[in-house]
Formats: sequence, structure tokens, C-alpha cells
Amino acid sequence: MMKKRIIIDADIPYIRNIFDKTAEVQYLKGKSINAGNAKSADALIIRTRTRCDEKLLQNSDVSFIGTATIGTDHIDIDYCNSHGITVRNAPGCNANAVAQYVWNAIIHFFYKETKNLQLVDTASFLNYLKRLKVGIIGYGHVGKAVARIAKSIGTDFYVYDPPLAKALCNNSFFQLNEVLNSDIITVHTPLTSDGDYPTLHMIDENIFSTIESNGRKPLIINAARGGIIKEEVLLKHLEKGSISGCIIDCWENEPDINKDVLSSAFIATPHIAGYSIQGKYNATKQIVNELCTAFNYSDCEIDWLDITQKEVKTPLEIVETFLADNRLEEDTKRLKTDAENFEIQRNTYDYRNEIKLLS
Repeated sequence: MMKKRIIIDADIPYIRNIFDKTAEVQYLKGKSINAGNAKSADALIIRTRTRCDEKLLQNSDVSFIGTATIGTDHIDIDYCNSHGITVRNAPGCNANAVAQYVWNAIIHFFYKETKNLQLVDTASFLNYLKRLKVGIIGYGHVGKAVARIAKSIGTDFYVYDPPLAKALCNNSFFQLNEVLNSDIITVHTPLTSDGDYPTLHMIDENIFSTIESNGRKPLIINAARGGIIKEEVLLKHLEKGSISGCIIDCWENEPDINKDVLSSAFIATPHIAGYSIQGKYNATKQIVNELCTAFNYSDCEIDWLDITQKEVKTPLEIVETFLADNRLEEDTKRLKTDAENFEIQRNTYDYRNEIKLLS
């Protein structure tokens, strides 16, 4: 029997050699995967940089697409469904990584703020954090992980997720206006342009006007998808002072990002919030398992990830651990001084090691 032909994004970690004995494997850069080389492929294992649509897939042999990412907005699901192409993603693979990125950024932002109030000892700062209100828009894997850390620290959080509330018949979620009246507003939704609750440019002038009228001047965070926040409006309200700052990991028009937003952001990174050792390993493992199931492979095993994680339990330990880690500020400095190499910085990023929360 002829071996299956599999094209794999060369920047996906922990996947080299897994399928090399059972299939004909070609490793390519994500943007180099095209209709020509995909035509005779049976499977594609990709990241967000490969757009899978009719242009790529028409008249190809592709029957399986596995994306080592949470989202699937780079894949035309309708086209794949109508052409018998199985699509699998890696839901929740890097949820802890993104949540820890978000809280590291939050803690560093407000620690600098409290220095002006002379609350410089960690215990006083922890009490300050506990008085903040966190608004979480989107309560999937990442939103829940952000909420878990908030709960561990002792910070109140308020969730807005109307599709989930509707699906669960759950009235305990908050209304959008309530969530917008927060000290921190962090977005964790997929990017969608249709349906009852589209998220493309969801955070627009109307939302920012509501935020401004509340007078709370929140910190705005996007570590979900570029395009959820309308960036020119974000910039306008940063300049007006109706928000206190922003943390941006996901940008419109990546890798050609808005330089004005870049220069104004407190933390600005090249779409790497989910780039932890554990998150990348989880994604690869999930997709490997999915492909093995689809093609009835039994002899493809991913090596066990053996790495020591720092264990933290108390709220004070959590805050101290994040404060001691200046990695995101270093990443920000690198991007601000060399934004033209956004893609290179992303593809060569040194994955972070997650902490292990015991609380």
C-alpha cells in the first residue's frame, strides 16, 4: 500500500520524525504551503499562517487538515465539510499559557501604577490587586483559565459570553455593560464575522464610548485574535485617556502591524501569548493523535515532555513569581525596536515555561 503524503509546517515543535516511517513527509514553512505542493498531499498539519480555502485545496487529495492551534478562522470549514475534508484543531492546548501571559502583563502594569501610590511591598500590592475588577469577554478554555488565576489571587471577575450562556441556559453570566465597567477588560473569543454574535471589530467605537462614560479607565487586553478590537478606535481612546493602557499580542493585518498602537502599548508581543513549552507540546500531541485516528496509524508516538515547573500555591507566591519574570517586557522592547521582523520573532520565539498553580 502506498504511503500517505503529509505536509507539516516546519515551525511546529515536537513533531519531527513522528510520521517519517509511516508516511511520506514534507516539512515546509507555513506560508510556503500552496496549491502546487498541496495538490498531491493527503494531509496538512498547519498553524494559523496557512490559509486553507478553495484556492489551496481545490482538486487536491487532501482529506485531513490538523491545525496545531486553538482557533480555526484560517480554515474554510464550510468548504472542507462540503468536500469531505476532516478538520481538527487543538482546543485548550495553550489556555494556561495565554492566561499566565495575561496575568503576568496585568501584574506588571498595575505594579508600575502602584509605585506612584507608594504601594511597593508585595503584600500591599496583592491587596490592591484584590480590589480590582476583571471583565472577561469569552469564557472558553482561555477565559476559564484567566478566571482561575483571578480566583487564586482573590480578584473578582465578571464574565460575558452570550453564546455560551444561551447554550447552557445559564443566567449567571453578566451583561456586556456590566463587564465593561471593569478595571481590566480582556478578550478571549474566536474571530467570527457572522452568526448572532460576530466578534470582528466587536470592540468598536460604541464599546469604547460606553467604557469612557463609565469613567473607570480600564486596561484593555487582546490575546485572542487580531481584528476583535478596532485598533484605530483603541488608539483614539488611548490618546484621549479614556483607557489607562493596552496589552496587545494579537494584531490586525499581522505581520504588518499598526506602529502607532505598537508604540502606545504597555506590553506588545508578536502573537506569542500561547507560546509555552507545555502549550506547544499539548497542541502537537492533540494533532498527532487526531491524525493517527484518521489514518489508522498505531506506531506514531510523541515523546513524553519531561520538564520541571515551578509550583506556586498562595496568592502572594503567584504575584511574586509573576513580578520576578520580566520576559514580556523584554519581548515588548524587542518588537518595538524591530517590528519589521514580527514574523521572525514569532517563529524563533524561545517558549516560556509555565508555572504550576497548586491552589
